[in-house]
Amino acid sequence: MATLSVTRDETAKVDRQAPLSDAESAAQAALVGAISFTAQKMHLNHAEATIALKQNDRDTYGYFKYGLAAQIAEHIAEDIRECVPNSDVLVHIEPRSHERDDGT
Repeated sequence: MATLSVTRDETAKVDRQAPLSDAESAAQAALVGAISFTAQKMHLNHAEATIALKQNDRDTYGYFKYGLAAQIAEHIAEDIRECVPNSDVLVHIEPRSHERDDGT
């Protein structure tokens, strides 16, 4: 199981020293990281954050989506670093600030 640590910029990251054996464990680690990020931002514990998500709380859901996107972006960046030695990789997640005219 992967462990989680929080960096100074408050983004939960999967510890790469704990290898993820398959897609299921990678997905589980990303979800746990997203819940951790959400709980930290909402000043909740993990159980409270999970309940707020189940109740479709808009703010909680927004933090969760952003936290999950950040987890996936970090995984992609790490894969690129492994494939392209000596590369400098930065993946920026831009929060969705508003809906477009077509509702998406």
